[in-house]
Amino acid sequence: MSNKSKELIATYNKGELYKHGHLHIVVVEGSLPEMGEQYGHLLKELLHQRYAFRQTICDITDAEKKALVHRFTELTKSRYPHSYVEFFKGMVKGSGMSWEELIFLDYARMFDMIAKFGLPQEDAGCAMISARGEFTTHGHVVVGRNFDWICDAIDLEHEPMVVAVYKPEGTNTEFATVGLAGWIKVLTGFSNHHLMLENNSGRLSVGNVRMTNWKSTEYQMNEVMLKSNNFNELKETLLNRPFDQGAICSVFGVDDMVSIEASPYAMRARDAGVDTKLEEQRDKDLLVSTNHFRLPGWEDLIPKSHDPYPAPGTTESHSHERTAGLIDLGFKHKGKIDMDVMKEIMLTSIDDGGATEYLEDKTENIDYTYITIVADMAELKISVCSPVAHVPWTDVDLKEYFSNY
Repeated sequence: MSNKSKELIATYNKGELYKHGHLHIVVVEGSLPEMGEQYGHLLKELLHQRYAFRQTICDITDAEKKALVHRFTELTKSRYPHSYVEFFKGMVKGSGMSWEELIFLDYARMFDMIAKFGLPQEDAGCAMISARGEFTTHGHVVVGRNFDWICDAIDLEHEPMVVAVYKPEGTNTEFATVGLAGWIKVLTGFSNHHLMLENNSGRLSVGNVRMTNWKSTEYQMNEVMLKSNNFNELKETLLNRPFDQGAICSVFGVDDMVSIEASPYAMRARDAGVDTKLEEQRDKDLLVSTNHFRLPGWEDLIPKSHDPYPAPGTTESHSHERTAGLIDLGFKHKGKIDMDVMKEIMLTSIDDGGATEYLEDKTENIDYTYITIVADMAELKISVCSPVAHVPWTDVDLKEYFSNY
């Protein structure tokens, strides 16, 4: 485990870059273009390094790559929020890279999927477990989150993990994201209001449908975080914002947690303990989400051509098995869950009844656990590791990087 204190290694205007254990932590402040410029300048070396590495492993032809980059570049201007575009302009200036090169980095996972499968996969990974009340040692919310990715694309020597901390002008909200250099979308995010948001694929229950003329969901999450000062605002903002594809978006406060099963057809909140298949393990203080919908009634909301409830044992991502395993582990550790116990839960492999997929497991799964994050919402502390790359935990107190909390 790495508990090293932060080391300031670079500054640029109001921005700062720290090395914190196995993480790079970049802190940017100001207007959207200013923050983008700071981000691009401070992470310039990592961005160029990652781009060069991605070019060597991207297994599609140059013509296909060029066409996809052009398509995604045009999409950023038509489907993405104004805030994203303005930030991206600053990144181009600060990094010295072209818009197309940065788009290639931001869409790296899509390129991996297309190279391997020809199109985005319905059957994708990611998992979440959260507990509170009698399950945790202090009664407040503790969260574990797995971000899964295709195994062929993992090389943290060339793509080190990055925590980006944003301090936009004109608001009292600051937020942080966990990912790689060049990831602007919020797949796992935290705000100084003791809020957390994490996003899993829900395509198993919705299919590969995507509303291409809608604003992209995952690129709206920055604005969602900025507009939310408390848990209820975050929850309601998400429930009232259409998703362009299937997703399961979970949000957390100090004492609150909910999973939102989202589709272009409806947005529905699933509270802890609500489940269609595991009635015997209902509990209002344990919430688990992987990649399939679990609220009843989706068969009346999703087109009949797609079954919203794939049967257990029929998915390559083992979504049902991972759900059941996390629930069992939650009950096994009931009353003892803190960040250390949650780390133990999150590192439990699928073969051992958990939700984490290691390369050496050699299953048929298309995704492997790339980044794992554990969070204590009351303390605003997180810990980050990479199970598949065997990068150990780095503990981070986000209060050291937020100005207001």
